[in-house]
Amino acid sequence: MKLFIKQLLRLLTRLTAKPKIGGLQINDSALQYVRIDRELQALSLRLPPGVFQEGRLLELGQLLGALKQLHHMIDPGNEDRAIPVIVSLPPALVYTQSFAVPNVGEKHIDESAYLNLQMLSPVAKDAAYMSSEIIGVGSDKYELLGAFTERAHVDKLRSTLEEAHFAPIALEFPGLSLTRLVGHTLGPKTSATLVCQVSSDGIEFSIVRNGSLYFDYFRSWRSIQGENREIPRALFESVVAEEVQKVVNFTLSRFEENLREVVLVAPGFEKDLQAFLEKRFNLAVEPLELRSWSLSPTWYAPLGAALRGVMERKEDRSISLAPFSPLEILYQEQLLDFVWLWRNIVVGVMAVFLLFFGGTAYLLVNNAYDLTERLSSFRSQPQQTELVNLQAKAEEFNRLLKSVGAAKGLSGPWFPLLSRLDKLADQHEVIVDRVEVEGIDKPVKVVAHTLPSKVKDFQDALYRESGFSEISLPATSLTQLSNGLMSFTIGFRFSVGPRG
Repeated sequence: MKLFIKQLLRLLTRLTAKPKIGGLQINDSALQYVRIDRELQALSLRLPPGVFQEGRLLELGQLLGALKQLHHMIDPGNEDRAIPVIVSLPPALVYTQSFAVPNVGEKHIDESAYLNLQMLSPVAKDAAYMSSEIIGVGSDKYELLGAFTERAHVDKLRSTLEEAHFAPIALEFPGLSLTRLVGHTLGPKTSATLVCQVSSDGIEFSIVRNGSLYFDYFRSWRSIQGENREIPRALFESVVAEEVQKVVNFTLSRFEENLREVVLVAPGFEKDLQAFLEKRFNLAVEPLELRSWSLSPTWYAPLGAALRGVMERKEDRSISLAPFSPLEILYQEQLLDFVWLWRNIVVGVMAVFLLFFGGTAYLLVNNAYDLTERLSSFRSQPQQTELVNLQAKAEEFNRLLKSVGAAKGLSGPWFPLLSRLDKLADQHEVIVDRVEVEGIDKPVKVVAHTLPSKVKDFQDALYRESGFSEISLPATSLTQLSNGLMSFTIGFRFSVGPRG
């Protein structure tokens, strides 16, 4: 009973639970998937060189194969089932810009923001996906962060994801994903904080304030390296110093405060980069360390995307560079997941019924065979005994008839009746069991048995015999005996004179 209740609760949970949404980061060198559940699921797959270049997809077939392989790693045996994900796009594909719009009311903020995005977009509006999120609210204006990307690159990437049975709920960029993780780990910082991330694609600089992303800028290794095979240490430090100085100037002009703190995500470079920034800019540099999960810094961006996956979709107001809103896409995925689940339930129930009725039919057939064999055995044993008893009774009856016929002084029609009835019975192989007579000129009933084919002959013989009239053979009196004979009851009237 406890097991049944446990299984029922699990089923009800599945019917009402929202789908688990993971974070998927795509960059030039790897695919990384993280899903936050009871146990953290983290899987990665390295991409062959040349699949991406500066975030642009060059080898669609190889990416499709890698995504299918990752799908199998995440959900083995369910390759056709869509896996919902928050996608962190290659950072080189996304351009960001903060802006402000007048406080025209919350109902009109989306329209106002979209008009500003069209004017700010570095790509023609018909060839771009653009989105924004509110990062600050004042009495007279809204502060927003806008993001832009080329439609062609995102469409190609999104269609490849869908072909591999991934369902992109939202498309963002690593800076936004990392901002979410920093807020979750360190809490919202009221002063402007630089988040510096060094990845296999390049260096990303972000300004975070009050839990929101205000500024994001990415420099790829290719743009730093140029035609050189390697990046000298001096060149690397020079680029970092140049970009950090831009961030310092932006912070001073935008917030009228000096940048004081840096959160560092630089696997393999933490100590060197920390020492350099502290010495060069006199900043407090803190490598980001997770409290809730045990993951290396290379997983921080997909983990930040996965944090968005556990949010309630109605509360998700973050940037999404997709043609549909996250709520619309999730609704479609929930509907498909619901249909998929109930399809399996119906198939399972039908399978249970099929097994139940099949098993019942099998048992009934076996029982029928068993009963037939037992009945045959039962019949075969007493059949001879029953036949011997019937013959003995018949012989006794015939003897009594002869004794009655031989008795002197007998008067009335009974002797002629019985003697003629006995004669007819012998001629047609009929054994008379009993004769019921109520009186002279009263109907006579004879109970007898014989072969089924002889019953009709016996009835016809009575018709032909003089003295017998009103002969009746009810069909209801015919009874098939176990030994193959037929028992019957025939009625008639008998008179000594001619037949009337």
